[in-house]
Amino acid sequence: MAEAVKNDRIEFDMPGRLGRVHSKTQRIDYSSKSNFQYNGTFNGGQVMLISENGRTFGQIRDKGAVYDIQYLENGYAALVEYNMKKLNQLSCATPDTNENTPESKVNDQNQQYKGAMSSQSFARASPNASIKVLVLYTPAAAGTGLNMNDLANTARAQWVSASVNSQVVSSLVLAGVQPFSFIENSDGNNISQDVKDLRDNTQAQQLRDDFEADIVLLFTSGNYPGVAGVVSEIGPDEDDAYGIVQVAAATSNITWVHETAHLFGARHQFAVDDTPGDAHGHFWNSGIWPFLDKYRSIMGTPDNNRERVLHFSNPSVTHQNKATGVVGISFNVKTINNNGHILEDFRFTQPNFSVTIYGPSTANNGDGLSFSAATTNGQSPYTYQWRVNTGTGYYTVGSAPNLSFTMPTDQDLEVVLNMSDGSSQTASDYHFVRNSFLDGGPCTVCPDSTLMDFNNRSDLATENNFEENELIVFPNPTSYLLSYQLPLSERATLVRVVDFEGNIIVESTFSSIDPSNSKQTLNTSNLKSGIYLLKISNLSGFEKTIKFIKN
Repeated sequence: MAEAVKNDRIEFDMPGRLGRVHSKTQRIDYSSKSNFQYNGTFNGGQVMLISENGRTFGQIRDKGAVYDIQYLENGYAALVEYNMKKLNQLSCATPDTNENTPESKVNDQNQQYKGAMSSQSFARASPNASIKVLVLYTPAAAGTGLNMNDLANTARAQWVSASVNSQVVSSLVLAGVQPFSFIENSDGNNISQDVKDLRDNTQAQQLRDDFEADIVLLFTSGNYPGVAGVVSEIGPDEDDAYGIVQVAAATSNITWVHETAHLFGARHQFAVDDTPGDAHGHFWNSGIWPFLDKYRSIMGTPDNNRERVLHFSNPSVTHQNKATGVVGISFNVKTINNNGHILEDFRFTQPNFSVTIYGPSTANNGDGLSFSAATTNGQSPYTYQWRVNTGTGYYTVGSAPNLSFTMPTDQDLEVVLNMSDGSSQTASDYHFVRNSFLDGGPCTVCPDSTLMDFNNRSDLATENNFEENELIVFPNPTSYLLSYQLPLSERATLVRVVDFEGNIIVESTFSSIDPSNSKQTLNTSNLKSGIYLLKISNLSGFEKTIKFIKN
């Protein structure tokens, strides 16, 4: 990753290619210094690398060829090439109409789709939905030698990439990856029967409840001729939120993401599924005949002449300079975003432990201040760590439920409370106290600019003709994805997410910013709930910081 940041690329050898491959860095999303997701592109291909706790794995897609990078041990990895000629022939067994659903339920679902279509404008889920996915795997799937945890994490990373590419704001969280006693092909190699058996399996239902999972996907390695995956019903439907994915096709053919999207209500392209509405996938061509490059979105059905790319259909998003959807026909993104909150409510999720600081918001020099803490969803006993910043950095001042402190002279006061409860959950809150003497005139000693109300600071004025109101983060608060716009620059740009103690939580580097990549989306799903700072700077002297809240 040091090479990727310093040189804006990584280099590697690939089977079938002469010379070294140079992958240009698109984005690096850090959840910690050692845990990250790297995305890069090279001539006709894409690279995805995932590093988690010393294990590096991922995938390379090269003009229709697909390779998995599978971690072994002691720093070694295996490069596994998939036979895409065969895998591209595998179909989705999900019926294009819900044949087994009562007519009244079908009518209700159709009304729901019609309601979602009432406006052709891009609809975002509000607030952002976070859907918990339980991944189960059969003994036969485990017997393939593939690492089921790595496979599930790679599949989820594909959802993240597709979300960024397509403007999806409904996020996925892995509730767990668990072995499951299930024998494939129990009834004549019939995957449609197997997914119903999975749905009706009391152990699967119990695991779903135990993990508070909204949807369940089962990795299999069954003898299902010509089939890559299936769901019980096209969603959103709580009772039928189950699917099966063949491990060989899970990430190679993007089948895991495909079947997951079915559970949101996304459908195949209109040519094979004429259900009214715009929930369909999309096909498109790029280039000039006869040298056409042919593509299909994630929900497009098998076609050996078309490469499936990590895009959900969206008329307002392009790939290779071509729209990835058609208004009124193919707009998977609207369906996924509109229905995300429905799936999110399938299973109750215990609210996170949280704490709120109560105290004054303004004070004068030397005033005696009192702060208290209110907790929710925690279990006693609690531990408290009060920290303050009076202009020279944070230091610890107390460990009791309440805090008494004196307002510093000519300085604002920042207060942070870090807590843990009896079940080892942690929570933090931030509180700002404005010094009244600082209003209307210069301060004696200027406050530390690291942690302030950045939405109202004139000393953070931008350069390069980038106006104050042009740096907008959306949505704020956020649960998963945070969108923002970068200033155009021919020089390197650094984006950081920092907590209120100054720790760098996420860091991304861009070699240059032009109109094609100025709008960015940051994955915040791994951040704890709290207040963070988004800091953007470049080598041209531009610096900007804005505060956002992670739910």
